[in-house]
Amino acid sequence: MNDEVQDKIMGYMKKTRFCTLTTIGRKSKEPKSTIVFYKNSGLDIYFNTGKNAEKVKNIKANPSVAIAIYYDDPSATDLQDTRGLVYSGKAAPVDENDFDEVPEGLKKVYDMVNSYFPDNAVIFKVRPKKISFIDYSKGFGHTEVLEF
Repeated sequence: MNDEVQDKIMGYMKKTRFCTLTTIGRKSKEPKSTIVFYKNSGLDIYFNTGKNAEKVKNIKANPSVAIAIYYDDPSATDLQDTRGLVYSGKAAPVDENDFDEVPEGLKKVYDMVNSYFPDNAVIFKVRPKKISFIDYSKGFGHTEVLEF
């Protein structure tokens, strides 16, 4: 694994709090995208949602997901400033017995959701299969890839 690329990816993730999560609709077989609050631990991504959410049903039917992470840099002025992550992996619910691995910021959101809607929150962990770091400052279309 390329440590330099991994460091760039993790540094980029520190700038963001939200990502676009795409699942495959269990009935339509069409992509379904939504914005979720996330935290990472290393290259693993964690997000919180309601147990009955459409994305939960879709993940149960097909755990393959795609994630796009983009920081809207206000100093960006042209195409050369394009940077972002395109991430594919497998999502699985985190058992409450394994919550010690969940990043603290996400545990707080989990507790907050459950305070409003008792026993409704679930945390998912996404393990990466492939992460592409897009950085056009190094040339149009420049992408560095990690595969697992």
